[in-house]
Amino acid sequence: MKRIPQVILIISIIYTALLLYFQYDYFLEFTPLIILLLAINFYLIYRYNSKLLDYILNSLLIIFLIICFSFGAMLRQDWHFME
Repeated sequence: MKRIPQVILIISIIYTALLLYFQYDYFLEFTPLIILLLAINFYLIYRYNSKLLDYILNSLLIIFLIICFSFGAMLRQDWHFME
């Protein structure tokens, strides 16, 4: 159980890199799922692995992905994926 928070952080870092590198629209629909995983990851870090660096990385990723999702949704002006 101690490895799960690190795995979630690695998956979300890879997702963020792909989001920035490739076309934005393909990855925008999965951003809420990654944000939810990072929110669950806060509890997992607290429960199994209380390292400050993990909290900081998790916080920065969740804030950055919320900002990316907000800008992407505003630029698309197309909310069909939210229904």
